Amino acid sequence: MKKDLKEGIKLTRSGTITDIETEIAGPYKPVIDIIRIMMEKEAAPEPYPQHHIFCIYDASGSLYLSIDHTLPKRYKKLKGRSVEIEYFPYSGELLAFREDNEW
Repeated sequence: MKKDLKEGIKLTRSGTITDIETEIAGPYKPVIDIIRIMMEKEAAPEPYPQHHIFCIYDASGSLYLSIDHTLPKRYKKLKGRSVEIEYFPYSGELLAFREDNEW
């Protein structure tokens, strides 16, 4: 993250969501804690590392991403949809997540 902030670079990427994974928390009433999307593989410009998995929802919050609190109810419908994301190239930290109807 330090390198991302020092260089001040963000990458924008458009693509299709190929898979979705979730993490569940709570022993008594399980709730979705984290939602990650896997996007189709695409080469990042040199010298940045490749990132294909991005966290679009974290119940504990995110430093840079404005969280859409409706995602836990509708995340299954995202698979196969086109999205546009902005992220820090070194850490893969998501800055913006837009669905195809929000462009």
